Amino acid sequence: MKNTDDYYLLEELGQSFNETLVTKLLTSALNHSEPFTVAFVNVCKTPMKNIQKVVAISEVQFTNKKNRIDILLLIQNGTNVELFIIENKLFAGEGAEQATRYYDAVTNGGEVENLKQKYGFKGDNQVHFIYLTLLGDQASNNHFLSVTYEDVFQFLNNGNVVDDTLSYQVLKNYLTYLHVKIQPQRIALNQLISKKELQLYVDQFKIETPLGKQIRKSYFEIMLQELSALYQTDFVFEKEFSSSSANGMMKVSWRKDNWLSSSDILQRDDFQSNHRIVLQSSFIPNNNTINIEIHYETQPYYPQSQLKAQLKRGVISNQNENTYRGNREAFVNLFHEKCNATDWPDGVIVSRRNTALTFAVVKIPIILGMTDNLQNDTFDSLAKRIGTCSQIVNQTVEQAWAELSKISVL
Repeated sequence: MKNTDDYYLLEELGQSFNETLVTKLLTSALNHSEPFTVAFVNVCKTPMKNIQKVVAISEVQFTNKKNRIDILLLIQNGTNVELFIIENKLFAGEGAEQATRYYDAVTNGGEVENLKQKYGFKGDNQVHFIYLTLLGDQASNNHFLSVTYEDVFQFLNNGNVVDDTLSYQVLKNYLTYLHVKIQPQRIALNQLISKKELQLYVDQFKIETPLGKQIRKSYFEIMLQELSALYQTDFVFEKEFSSSSANGMMKVSWRKDNWLSSSDILQRDDFQSNHRIVLQSSFIPNNNTINIEIHYETQPYYPQSQLKAQLKRGVISNQNENTYRGNREAFVNLFHEKCNATDWPDGVIVSRRNTALTFAVVKIPIILGMTDNLQNDTFDSLAKRIGTCSQIVNQTVEQAWAELSKISVL
């Protein structure tokens, strides 16, 4: 039989990273374990001495369906009502402007007063925004305080918090699991990132653990941010808010707002004339390659399913859609013609992809395992190569657009 010291309930059930389940477990502990609630608000830097009533609610909707807050914690603290807006993240990334939407919905809406009345709370509001994460991520909105599960675990341990309620016991078991199984990997990857040695980072992809993929996914974003800081381009570096990406890696985009047709400003509703180019970067660990996918997108943006629906409804005419496809083909052909005549950095491969949006992929290898006294790639050398390729794409797009515009194709 297993040693009970090594037994973790959620791991045994295969639910260690079920975010919804963990959110409900936290909510239950806040509702039923006063020692945990006291400890939690201390971790959130809001100690209280006069807690009279506590209500925690999970999945609270503010204003609309997009603003579904993981946990709302209400505490009657003397004459004040302390409200904690808690966004719980394990490995999931933040949605597009999610933190700001939540902040605006809570501070500008009337739901708070309705909830206070419903649960019998009275007094002045003190609102606290908490971003509870596994790896110490920062919310995009600076009103949120970043708190980690490790912070909570350490406070419970150092404060010798003891409680025999079932919800607390299960939660403490889970926090111990994260401390024992996740924290060492987080520390190791933090050290690798701080050294900025690509060889050490990429070596981590050869180590297969049940959690490795999720942790590497989180730190890939850090790596790309390091690259962008080392080599400044004229592209806007921003997080890609898509959870699906190759090999579990987070994608990041470099966008240029002026990559729209000249008629876009004057003809916002003219589908055939509105375009943008997006450079989207992803890391493919099995061949140590940074891919920059070049997307040629319509404005407004319509995936194929939406495009067909808009055509069927008559929002977009078949003539406009056919004209757009013809213009797109002319542009892509000229782009690749120019790419073939361009000198790219060693090892870089540019290929054509004929999907509805992506028209080219620039594959930039991470150079490792060099011989003859040649140096392996560093963050700096890889960043320069990415920057060079991005500049080439920029120039090629501008040239192709200018030539086609002269003959009134676009």
